[in-house]
Order: sequence, then structure tokens, then C-alpha cells
Amino acid sequence: MSSKPPTRTRRSGSLSDDDRAQTLHDFLFGISLFLVTVTLVFGLFPSFLTPFTSGVGSAEKAQADRVGRAILLNLSEGTERNELNATELQTVLSKSEDQLRTRYGLPRNANINISVKSINNNELVTYDGTVMATPNSASNQSAASSARIVTFRNRTTDACRPACRLVVKVW
Repeated sequence: MSSKPPTRTRRSGSLSDDDRAQTLHDFLFGISLFLVTVTLVFGLFPSFLTPFTSGVGSAEKAQADRVGRAILLNLSEGTERNELNATELQTVLSKSEDQLRTRYGLPRNANINISVKSINNNELVTYDGTVMATPNSASNQSAASSARIVTFRNRTTDACRPACRLVVKVW
């Protein structure tokens, strides 16, 4: 006597067939778990993406320092090296960015910001009703900066007593 193995009847369209390797639910769960894992890894370790952002290089730092030194050398009055003529500094600050790049020998793609800030509260100083700063700023960009402590020989504003900071930013 021969015995035949029992035969199974197949229901078509059923998601519970035994011979299917992966169901749609398994696939969606696996892809979702993978995407959540990748998102968490990049969210928790942002330093993975840091090498792809450009930072401030040594060239920009040297340029900011050179501009700050040149302003002190060219606009100083009297016996003190950091005692500036406010009128001449205001003339320099009113120049366009192209004129400042040419004056200080900066490359064409460099941006520059020069400002005078109070030491006490870090606010911009005004002189004769005009803010002592160039109009452009590096608000959302990393910039190299150089700061010098300065005083003004003629008509010192109240914000600069006893001194102010000359801040040069290059980016």
C-alpha cells in the first residue's frame, strides 16, 4: 500500500500563504526601521556632516589681523598707538567694500566688516549721529575677527569712555 502525502488546497490572494517569504508588512516595517535609524544617527552625531562645511581659515585670520593693524598704524594720532582720529576713521568706514578691499589688499572674493563697539555693553558706537561700522555684516557666516582696544583723540563719545573695541571681520 502506498500512501500519498496529503495535498493542500491553496487559497488565492491570501496574505497568509506559507510559501511567501516576505509580506508587505514585513517590508514596510524593515524600511521604516532603517530610515528611523539613519535619521537618528545623523541627528545625534552632527559632526558626521561637519567636514562638508567651510570654516574660517588661517588666511582670513591673517587678513583680519592685517587690516586691524593697518587701521591703527594709519589713523593713530599723538603719542599713543591706539589713539585714533574719529573723523578719519568715519571716512574709512564710509567707503564701499570694493574700496576697502583695494585699500587693504584683500582678495576680490573677501568680505570685510569694520566696526567700533563699546567695551561695556558691546553695542555699536555712534559718532555725530552716524554708526561707526561698515554696512555689511557676517551675521549667518563664520568669520575671522580681530579686535583692538582704541581711544579717540577728538570728541570722544560717551560710549567710548574709557575705551572702545575696533573689530575687523573677514569672511
